[in-house]
Amino acid sequence: MNAMSNDGNHKSVCRMFGYALTLNDDADVWDGLSVIMRYQLTGYERACLLLASCRALPPQDVVHVLEAIEQRESIGMPLPPFLDPLDDANWWANYASIEDRKAVLVASFASLPVRDQAEFLIFAADRSAA
Repeated sequence: MNAMSNDGNHKSVCRMFGYALTLNDDADVWDGLSVIMRYQLTGYERACLLLASCRALPPQDVVHVLEAIEQRESIGMPLPPFLDPLDDANWWANYASIEDRKAVLVASFASLPVRDQAEFLIFAADRSAA
C-alpha cells in the first residue's frame, strides 16, 4: 500500500517543498512555498507543519520565528486589479500587515457613498452574527 497521498494538492506542496530545499538560498522560492501551502493545504495541515517545524528547533529559535511572524513587514498598498478585483484584494489582504489592512479598510469605507456604507454595515453585522 502506498502511504503517499494521491491528493494533487499534497503532491504540489511536496514538489514545491523539494524545490525550496534544493534552492535553499532563494527567498522567493520559500515565499512561493508559503503561497502554495496557503491554497493547497487546510489550516489544520498548515498548523501541524508549523508545530512539527517548531518542535525541531531549539526553544530560543522558536521565539525568534514567532517574533518574525508577528512583525510581518508591510507589502505596501494594493496594486490595481489584474483580472478579478476580489481575487486580487484577497491575495493582497493575505499578505498585508494589519496596519495596511486597517488603513485601506478605513479609506475604502470612507470613500463609499452613504447608501453603500449602510449596505456594508448591514452585511458586516450579518456576518458577525453568523
